[in-house]
Amino acid sequence: ASRETESTYQLYVGQIAAEADASLLEELVLLAGPGFLQVPREPDGRHRGYAFAHYFTKPTATYAMTLLNGINILGKPLRVKFAQKSL
Repeated sequence: ASRETESTYQLYVGQIAAEADASLLEELVLLAGPGFLQVPREPDGRHRGYAFAHYFTKPTATYAMTLLNGINILGKPLRVKFAQKSL
């Protein structure tokens, strides 16, 4: 992991609809505050149905989790929680 990701609070964002693209997800992440998104991809370029949102403060990450968890995106509710290493 880079130094940038080590100094952030990381949220796991799961149950992402296959039709959702990275720009839509990035916009959602930034609604909560300054941060950035990492989207793991398959060899063919499709996302794997989950991503990691990184925020620079714990209050922002907590707000993002509250804001985004359960929000319906393209017919699927997002599942958002703190990633293991952020605990």
